[in-house]
Amino acid sequence: MKTPLKPPLTELKSATALKTIIPRGSAVHTTLLYDGKLELDLTDGNFVIAHTNKYVIYELWRCLLEDPERVAAFVEYMHPVEDQNIFYLLQENWPKYSDPFVRAGLFVLLNRYSETGLVSSGEMKIDNYSALSVNNLKRASPPDNLHLILDPEGDFFEPLNSLDSRCDYAVIPAGNYKPNFLLSEYKKSHEETNIDHERLFDFFKTTKNKTLLVYEHSKAVVKKYSDYNQYIVDRWGRLTESDKFSKEVIIANF
Repeated sequence: MKTPLKPPLTELKSATALKTIIPRGSAVHTTLLYDGKLELDLTDGNFVIAHTNKYVIYELWRCLLEDPERVAAFVEYMHPVEDQNIFYLLQENWPKYSDPFVRAGLFVLLNRYSETGLVSSGEMKIDNYSALSVNNLKRASPPDNLHLILDPEGDFFEPLNSLDSRCDYAVIPAGNYKPNFLLSEYKKSHEETNIDHERLFDFFKTTKNKTLLVYEHSKAVVKKYSDYNQYIVDRWGRLTESDKFSKEVIIANF
């Protein structure tokens, strides 16, 4: 199964590199589920437990795994949305629809149209729509080794400390490292999760689980986690020892 979604803001490139670090046959818990590409890539040889503390994300993926053809049919029914005013109204009101498959279809449609890949925000770019992705969704065979967990609101990483199932590795795609004061005034949408990078750092130092953070490469995050093993990933998703073409950095506590 391929994801029908675009990643929010920037595409994660580290999945192949992670699979060289994580042995096949592992039970892998991931957090911050969104477009699902990381989770689907990791199902190649592993059992993946995908966590989110956003109900709309949990519901979306439950629908995609239960009946992807039904979601695709609604996306095709709604496309094209040519009036920008209707697009922005849908961005504002999509969570209010009562049918979960309608909400899932709107999520996919708005994600594809949005310049940023976010559903509740982003400028309308109808050329971003991918008929191929929707056709692939109609023929998708959802993996039976991908399990969804809806966690309570709050720090998204805390449930990893109280798991009631096997966890060989935890993977946290933390994105762009920013000091907390730069994030304090930013209001997240229905589908976005706040990341307190200082609290995540404290969690990483104390968790007993083998944990892998994936950050966009920056001098600040490399310095912040200088006491831990780091793997540099280039823009093509390959591990490298040079930061000349670095895109991401994987940080391991083991």
